[in-house]
Parts: sequence; C-alpha cells; structure tokens
Amino acid sequence: MSHFAFFMDMFGHCELTLSMVRSILNVTTWSQEELNRTMQLQNTCIKKSWYKVAVYYKMTTNMSNTLRTRCNAENAMRRSWKKFQSLHVQGLPEVPPLPEN
Repeated sequence: MSHFAFFMDMFGHCELTLSMVRSILNVTTWSQEELNRTMQLQNTCIKKSWYKVAVYYKMTTNMSNTLRTRCNAENAMRRSWKKFQSLHVQGLPEVPPLPEN
C-alpha cells in the first residue's frame, strides 16, 4: 500500500486538514528520501502535491536544516497543501435511487 493510499484509507472519509498529514508523518517511519523517491514515480497531480506536502513537512522537522530552510519548507508545504485541496474532491454520500412506483 502506498503512503498516499494509507493516508486516504485513514482519513479519506472526512474533511482533510494539514494536521492529519502531520500526525500521520509523526507516527510513521517514512523518511524524507523515501517520500521524495515515491513522489518522483507519481503520475497524477493530486498524489504529487500530497507527496510534496509530506516531503516539505519532513524538511521542517529536520533540525540539521537552517531556520531559513525550515521556514521556506513550511511556506512551500502550505502552498502544496492548498494545491492538494483544490484538486481533491470530497466524495458526497450516495443516496439510493428512488423507487419508480
């Protein structure tokens, strides 16, 4: 199961927030390199934007980066999240068809 599929399986049923991405990345052992490698293999904009959010978040938590780099990563993460939200369409609950009688 891919990282994106795991995230959508956990949180896809409700309105998505950036804190959900942060919480799942804080409890998993996915590395920045692994997420970046997987992002390069994605062919849809929505998945690429989600992986960008994940990679940028990992950059913000890496204390070996300078403060400037971490702040730039935070800004880029928020821009990528906005793009993800614009591409993600929350599924509406389906209503069964009315009887024809």
